[in-house]
Amino acid sequence: MAEVSLLINGKEYSLACDEGQEQRILDLGHYIDEKARDLGAGGMSDNHRLMLTSLMLADELFETKDRLDVEKKTDKTPQSKTSDDGVSVEETAALADAINQMAIRIEGLSARLNKA
Repeated sequence: MAEVSLLINGKEYSLACDEGQEQRILDLGHYIDEKARDLGAGGMSDNHRLMLTSLMLADELFETKDRLDVEKKTDKTPQSKTSDDGVSVEETAALADAINQMAIRIEGLSARLNKA
């Protein structure tokens, strides 16, 4: 069992993980930290900030899932081109679009929170 140390919103967290998963956990922790910092300084508590971060990430996940579900239902081609990891070009494009839309939403939310 490996152990990873994450820095999220200025606080350090130790986490046990399977051997070989350390970098993935670090990457995920960095992503969460970026999202938490995107909320701005504001006067909110750490718990409130991490709850909002969790909601934003869940929204991003659901948006991506919904877009992929729609793409699958409307895809008329019997075989889509896939990359080496088995993800179709259409799925990759839908995911990229969803991430861009989420970034726009986060920027808007961050601007509103900074004004508060």
